[in-house]
This record gives sequence, C-alpha cells and structure tokens, in this order.
Amino acid sequence: MELVDFSNKYFNTTEPWKVIQENRINCENLCYQYLSLIVNISILLNPFIPSGTNKVAKWLNINIQKYDFQEIDTVNIGEFNPLYSRIN
Repeated sequence: MELVDFSNKYFNTTEPWKVIQENRINCENLCYQYLSLIVNISILLNPFIPSGTNKVAKWLNINIQKYDFQEIDTVNIGEFNPLYSRIN
C-alpha cells in the first residue's frame, strides 16, 4: 500500500493539470510515469482485487496476469469509468 500512497501523493504534488500549461513534454513524461505506476500497481494488486485490476487492464489494453514489472511502450486507453465510488 505504500506504493499506492506514494503514487497518489506524487500525482497530487506534481500537478499535471498545471504542468501541461507550462511544458507539454514534461507533462507527457509525468503521464508516462503515472501510467507505469498504475500498470505495475495493478499487477501487484491483481491477486487481491482482480475485479478492479482487470478493469484497469481492459481500459489500458494490457496483460496483468504475469507477475512481473512491465515497461510501457505505447498505451491505447479505452473507454473507462470510475473503478469504485468515493467514500467520504
């Protein structure tokens, strides 16, 4: 769960919604890093919450069944919806 917490904090502190206005290439690099984190977190969590991680795999058109780090070359993002409802 530390990786998930780190990823969430990283996304919030790097503020891609601001970076895109200043430097598109930096924002693209950040998005690549976010996707890499999402893919590899999905691989790690797949044994525990397969319904959610399989949705992520479908949206990103990736295979998460192999328990190994995945380097991302290209990603075609499909149609997606929120995985879970927010709990307040």
